[in-house]
Amino acid sequence: NKTDKNRNMETSKLFNYDNLLNYVRGNAVLAAKIQKLIIEELPKEMLKMEEALKNKEWEKVGAIAHKIKPNIQMCSNQSLYEFVLNLEKDGKNKNQTETIPGRVAELKKNTEQLLGEMKENMVSKAI
Repeated sequence: NKTDKNRNMETSKLFNYDNLLNYVRGNAVLAAKIQKLIIEELPKEMLKMEEALKNKEWEKVGAIAHKIKPNIQMCSNQSLYEFVLNLEKDGKNKNQTETIPGRVAELKKNTEQLLGEMKENMVSKAI
């Protein structure tokens, strides 16, 4: 059930430092640089996505989802990655466009949670 999956994303941690560390083969310095870059860039991409949504530019919403997908894959859980992947596909193919506004709102909430968890991680590791 999709609703249950979304509810699980809300209640569980979205940031997975172990995934990120594994991706950079244990290089904590590189992991910190990537975290800082994501914290800086992801909100900008979400603003672009919201703008595309206002203009009903579904393909652009999909393209932005495509652009943020590697960052989500690198540092988050599988549920959020699949959520972004599905948004990308539906935007690019103009499928289920009536559900895209709600999904973008959900993604914004989840990315805000993810970024908050990343910032907490950086403080706890004194990065």
